[in-house]
Amino acid sequence: MQLFRFEKLPVWVNVLTAVYILTVFILKPVHNAAFIALALLGLAYSLIVLKNKQTFSLTKEDKWFCYALLFYIIVRLITFGFHDDRWRHVDVVSQLLAFLPVYFLLRRFKIRLNALFFAIPGSAVIGFAVAAYDRLYLGLRLPFGSMIHIQAGDMALSLGWLSFPLFFYALKKKQKILTALCVLGILAGLGASVLSTARGGWISLPPVLIALLYIFRRQLSGKFIAGLCTLVVAGVVALFMIPQTQVSQRIYQAHSDIVNYFEKNNPNTSIGARFEMWKGALMMAQEHPLAGAGEAGFKTHFEKYAAEGKMAKSASIYGHAHNLYLENLAKNGIFGLLSLLAIFFVPLRGFWRGAKSTDFAQQTIGALGVVHVVAVLFYGMSEAFFSLHATQMFYFFLVFVLHSMLERPESKS
Repeated sequence: MQLFRFEKLPVWVNVLTAVYILTVFILKPVHNAAFIALALLGLAYSLIVLKNKQTFSLTKEDKWFCYALLFYIIVRLITFGFHDDRWRHVDVVSQLLAFLPVYFLLRRFKIRLNALFFAIPGSAVIGFAVAAYDRLYLGLRLPFGSMIHIQAGDMALSLGWLSFPLFFYALKKKQKILTALCVLGILAGLGASVLSTARGGWISLPPVLIALLYIFRRQLSGKFIAGLCTLVVAGVVALFMIPQTQVSQRIYQAHSDIVNYFEKNNPNTSIGARFEMWKGALMMAQEHPLAGAGEAGFKTHFEKYAAEGKMAKSASIYGHAHNLYLENLAKNGIFGLLSLLAIFFVPLRGFWRGAKSTDFAQQTIGALGVVHVVAVLFYGMSEAFFSLHATQMFYFFLVFVLHSMLERPESKS
């Protein structure tokens, strides 16, 4: 017996997913409405499955993915309760718990690859349009309005990276329009990141390109790889040469900050403050290794360390560590760090298996997942990528969607 008799449900699931991705940078009410609609559909689907005493047909890999997510949620709920943190910090984890049934829905009604072809490059183009309008037309120093420009720039950069596997797929399938759209998405995502003036996200460039070239090594000719490398080098040189991008100035400033910190003992610079925040987070983790210091205690400890002269006062004003891993270790203890690593490496394992598939569509989906997780992994090394609700949900939503699209080789249970 079919759980859903109406034929339009898979269409609506695909449409709502595409709308959610397309409205990352704009139309927040529509963005939230798409999320709520998917959450309600997921809940309805789960209730029908339970009512009919059927199973969700989850494989062992699906279950491990759900366990990793629940581990992440439970650790944060426990630490929030232990430290009596304000309930606003529970928003994201509670939404993840509410959104978990959507994963079951997506496993039943898979997102079509064509939906991502329009949503991902399209969203990158929208991000570039917003950044260009803010920087070049309005003359603002930083783009993306109320969003923090660093995280917004990273999301745009991710959309550019994600357009690469789609580009390889469209190129092999000789779909000229989709190929052109993916090229536009790549350029738009990278351009939006440059306009955001955020530099930390570009640390993801080497690992993402290495992963892509390794995954698609059998599909790409030597001439194509050489041409791509030449294009990357030419693009980097252009970024250095064009003053409006501020890339050369930012790199020079970064070098100056590092020299000032280590040779002149001056922490009152952008990178110097980051080093001080990392030092403070490590001291906090040593004091509270199991449960961490909590959200509120994190800021209190920073102020205490500054008053004691253990870290610079210029760095003590922040409520995060500018490093995703040290921040989770300091705020949520060792279990917080382990749960964070779980929501990265458990899905990454599944994506890597998909990337080795002989089916080119599955290989593309696996490559999308690998690129997404690897990029965010490296963003977290120098930025508090999960400090915003929007960036956390950006990561988790795409992980949910892409992981649900993978075919499982093992028998279902």
